[in-house]
Amino acid sequence: MMDFVILKHSADHVHYDIMLERGNALFTLKVNEDDIFRLGEKGHVFAARIEDHRKRYLNYEGPISCGRGMVKIYDRGAFNIIRWGHDLIEIELYGKKISGKLRIKKTGSGDYKLNLL
Repeated sequence: MMDFVILKHSADHVHYDIMLERGNALFTLKVNEDDIFRLGEKGHVFAARIEDHRKRYLNYEGPISCGRGMVKIYDRGAFNIIRWGHDLIEIELYGKKISGKLRIKKTGSGDYKLNLL
């Protein structure tokens, strides 16, 4: 099992960063504030891929350097990889707030569709 964290990032606009441990970094997706609460409902939410983050963010809460806002842990836990491909990732999340099979599918526009099954 590997670790994940979902951080509430308060900056110019509030959004959530889903961070999945992958090697020496955290594979990171940015989800709009309203969408994070719709995970698990019928349908899907969109996310944008942003740069990988350092693993220290698995346990970090506080200010981000260069005045880029604050982060607070919304959820954390572990996950198992079912499939990790270029265009499709399937994992089983075991979080305190969010649990279940998460499908992350890359779209033609480069965004990602997330479905919590």
